[in-house]
Amino acid sequence: MSDPDPTHRLAPGVSVPRWARAVLATHRALDRLHDQRASATLELLRSGLPASARGPFTDAVFARQPTYSPGGARFSEALFDWELAALQHPAWPRSGRVLLGGAGGGRELSALSALGYEVEAFEPSALADDLARVALSAPTACTALRGDYDALVRALTGGDGPLRPLAPPTRFDAVALGWGSLSHLLDPSEHRALLRALRRAWPSAPVLLSVHRLPSAPSLPRAARAVRRLAEGLGWPGAALSDAVDLQPFAGFIYRFSERELGELAEGAGYVATIRARPYLHGVLVPAG
Repeated sequence: MSDPDPTHRLAPGVSVPRWARAVLATHRALDRLHDQRASATLELLRSGLPASARGPFTDAVFARQPTYSPGGARFSEALFDWELAALQHPAWPRSGRVLLGGAGGGRELSALSALGYEVEAFEPSALADDLARVALSAPTACTALRGDYDALVRALTGGDGPLRPLAPPTRFDAVALGWGSLSHLLDPSEHRALLRALRRAWPSAPVLLSVHRLPSAPSLPRAARAVRRLAEGLGWPGAALSDAVDLQPFAGFIYRFSERELGELAEGAGYVATIRARPYLHGVLVPAG
């Protein structure tokens, strides 16, 4: 039923039986009840899961969504319009080697390779298997590894791990953080550590990133507010999370940025940022100086 209350469009003088109005009212009430139940369920997970389980939970969400792999029902192998526009930034190289983080099942890798870029990509979830297959069939030299942003920071700061092959002296002309992937780091200190590590490792490479946006007037449904108050009272693991941390059924745990916060993050890491809020909060970060 696309319009839950079509009676407002009736011509003057036309009446609707009471039973029909009652059915529509019941429909609206059930919709509201469903929304409250869904919000309470998500808040229970957000508040109850310990920090050690949040990353694996998010990885599991993505691994169960074939839409994030080429050929899926929702996404093609092409870049989005805003991504294509970002690649036209004067500082973005027209060819060369690109480091691609949070690469999912290979959408961006496939598209960047088709544009002539050589891509080294990594992905923490089981989608890394799809990513590897896409890399093998790409028209340019591409590789895929399994690892997360924490592993990249460790590699770039002298540590070992699965992403060590990506660290200098390996050279990249540009860095792309996959669609919304920076938002899966839930602590602002992790955002800063990642961008500063990228700036030190490849001081002339621009960075393309996108994030989930913080609503201008964020609000929680009543049922979710009740669960959050309960969690705070009982000292559940998620009680200490920032209000910017959200849990979405299609994306897992995410950190929502304001436009101002994203700009300050870039500046603090030594970049000059060109930020666009529409259709998706994103920016091209150019090394300052």
